[in-house]
Amino acid sequence: MISVEFQKYYIGQCLINCDDMSLSYADKTINLPVKVFEFLKLLIVHSEQTVTKEMAIEKVWLGNVEVGKRGAGNAIWALRKAFAELGLNHEETFKTITKVGYQLLVKPQGIGAELSSPLTAEVAQDSGYHRKKVVIMIVIITAIAVFFSFFKADKQSKINAVKQVQRITNLEGIEEHPSVSPDGHYMAFLWRAHLKKNQIYIKDLTNEAAPLRLISKVVNDQSSPSWSPDGQNIAYLNVDEQGKCSVHILELITFIDKEITKDCVKAGYLNNLDWSKDGKNIAFSRSLGDRIAVFSYNVQSKQEVQITQPSASEEDMLMRWHADNETLAFVRSTELQAEVRSINNGSEHVLVKDKEVILALAWDKRGDNLYFNSMEEGSFVIQQYNLQRNTAELFHQDNEIYSLSVNNAADELFYTRHVAQESIAVHSLDDGRLLENIQSSSRDLFGQVAPTTSDIIFLSNRSGSWEVWLKQADKNLQLTQSKIHGMVSVPAVSPISEQFVIAMRRPNAPYHSLYIAELPSGKQQKLLDFEGDVRNPYYSADGKRLYFSANIAGKWSIYRYTFNSKNLEQLTQGYERFAVEDDEGGIFFTKDNTRGIFHLSADRQETLITTELSDLDWGNLFYKDKTLYFVKRTEKADFIIARDKSGAEVELLKFPPITIRNGKSISPGLNNSIIFTLQGINDSDIYKISTK
Repeated sequence: MISVEFQKYYIGQCLINCDDMSLSYADKTINLPVKVFEFLKLLIVHSEQTVTKEMAIEKVWLGNVEVGKRGAGNAIWALRKAFAELGLNHEETFKTITKVGYQLLVKPQGIGAELSSPLTAEVAQDSGYHRKKVVIMIVIITAIAVFFSFFKADKQSKINAVKQVQRITNLEGIEEHPSVSPDGHYMAFLWRAHLKKNQIYIKDLTNEAAPLRLISKVVNDQSSPSWSPDGQNIAYLNVDEQGKCSVHILELITFIDKEITKDCVKAGYLNNLDWSKDGKNIAFSRSLGDRIAVFSYNVQSKQEVQITQPSASEEDMLMRWHADNETLAFVRSTELQAEVRSINNGSEHVLVKDKEVILALAWDKRGDNLYFNSMEEGSFVIQQYNLQRNTAELFHQDNEIYSLSVNNAADELFYTRHVAQESIAVHSLDDGRLLENIQSSSRDLFGQVAPTTSDIIFLSNRSGSWEVWLKQADKNLQLTQSKIHGMVSVPAVSPISEQFVIAMRRPNAPYHSLYIAELPSGKQQKLLDFEGDVRNPYYSADGKRLYFSANIAGKWSIYRYTFNSKNLEQLTQGYERFAVEDDEGGIFFTKDNTRGIFHLSADRQETLITTELSDLDWGNLFYKDKTLYFVKRTEKADFIIARDKSGAEVELLKFPPITIRNGKSISPGLNNSIIFTLQGINDSDIYKISTK
C-alpha cells in the first residue's frame, strides 16, 4: 500500500479521504476501487511531477506488467470520470503525457487530524492565537454549511424521498438503453466501448460474478433492445454503414437474427423501440420527410400501420406500450419543446405539456404511473405521472438522466446517468493550439464570437435554466431570463454590429419568433412578424442578410431576410433546417433527418455536395474565405474538414471520437480560429431505484 502523510487532502475543491477511499465535493461523495485509489495516492505523493507508467505498474500493480498497462489507463479514466461526476474540472487536475505517464497538476493540501478545512502546513503550525481564529472560522463555516445543507436536503427530499440508488454497471464508455427481462432476471443494454460501435449485451441481475453476454453478431450500431413477453427474443434497432436503420428480432436460443422492417429512426441515445406486453406489436418511429411518426409492426401478420399523425416539424418518438396493449404513450417534440401524449384507437390525449426536453418514458406494471425524465430549471429530474389523478410529481433527481426502464418483477426503475462536462474552446486553425477555454461547473454550449468586441456569446445553464450569456474579458453577463423572455435557442451574432438575433418562444406564445437584441445589454425587439414557427438564424458574412428556417406554409423551409429593404423571400421548398451563405449568392444547407450538406446556387440549382455530415450535426458547418468547414465523424476520431471551391477536402483538426458536440457546435473565431463546444468526458452508467 502506498503511504501518504495525511489521511485527508484537498485537491482543489475535492476532499480526498484515505480512510474510506472516497472523493467528496458539495453534497456528493464517490467511493473509488482500491487500485484506483492507490494510483491516486501515487499521484499525490508525486504531485506536479510525471508518474511514469512503469512507476505505476511497479508501485500499484506490484510489477504485473500486462495488468498494470491496462490498469493505469483505466485508473486515470476512473479519476477523470469521478471528478466530472462531482462537477469538477478534471482537465485542470489530471494530465496524460502521451506514451510516458500521468500528472496531478494541482498541489494537494494535507489536513491534520484535528482540522477539517484545507489549510497550508504553515497555518497549521502557527501560534495558538491564529489557531484559535482558524478554529472559530471553521466553526462558523461549518455552521453555515450545515444550515444550507439542511435547506438543500429539505428541498431535495421532496424529489429523492429516501431512495437508495444502486449502480448496476460501471464500464468504460457508454452503457445505455437498459431493458429488464419480464422475469427480472436479466438486463439487456447497449455498451459503446472506446473506439467501438454500440453493441447489445445481457447482464445477469441475480449473479454479480456472471460475465456479460454479448449478443450482437454484426459490426453495425445496435440499440434500443426490447424483450418479448416470454423472454426468448429481443427486438432492436440496427444501423448499417450507410446509416440506414432497420428493426430486427434476435432469437436468444438459436441466435437466428431476422430483419422485420426498414426505414426506422435512431436518434442519438433516445430509446426508440418497444414490444407490446402481449407480444403482438412492435412500435418504432419512421421519418416522413418533414415529420416523424410512430408505426406499429404486427409480429403475426407482418403488417405495418401508422399510429400517430404529427404535423410538419413534429417528431413522435420514445413510445411505450401500456399494460392494456391498446394504449401507447409517446413524446411529441418540436425544436425546443416537448409533450407526453397517449393514443388509443386513434384518439390522442395530451398528458404532459410545455417541457424543454423529454428523453425517456416508462410505464409501471399496471399502467397506473408513467415515468418520464425532463429538464427542470437546468436540472434533470424523473417525474411520475399518475394516469388516474392526471398529475405529475417529482420522483427523483440526478445528473444527465437519459433512458428509463421498469423492472416490474421487483418494482424497480432503471435509468442511465451520463457524465457531461461540456466547455467552449477556441483552437487555432493553423496549428490546432488551444487558445482559450470557457468552462464552469455548469454547462456552457454553442459559443460564437462577436467580431466587433471579441466577446463570446453562448448558452449556459449556470443560472439554473438555459439562458444566453456574454463572456467579456473580465466578467460574464446574463442576457436573457427565461421566466421573462421565454424559451431561448442558439443566437446568431452580427459580424458588423453589436447585435444578435435569436429565435425565442415567449411565455404562452404558440411558436418561436425572431428577436434582435443589443450587446451587451441584451435589450430586445421583435424583428419579423408573421404566423409560423422559426429556428436557427444565421447572418451573411457582410451582415446585410439573415437566413433562417421557418414553418410558415406548412413546411420547414429556408428564408432570407434583407435588413435594408426588409424583403423576405423563400429559398427552398421543404424539410430544410439550417443554412449559411456562400460568396456567390447561393447557400449551403442541411435537411431534417438527412445526412449530408446540400448546395443551392444563385439560380436555384440544388446539389448534394457531401454525405459526411451526420444528420445529428445539422448545424456543424460554416463558410469563410471561399472555404466550407464541417464536422466529419468516424469510429476513431472527430475531424474538422476544410472543403475548397474545387471540392478538394483537407483534414484540419482531429479530436477523440464524440468530442465535438452534436447540433450547432462549431463557429468561426477571430484570427483564423474556430470555436467548439467540446465534451470533456463521455461516459454513462446504469442505476436503479425502488418505485415503492
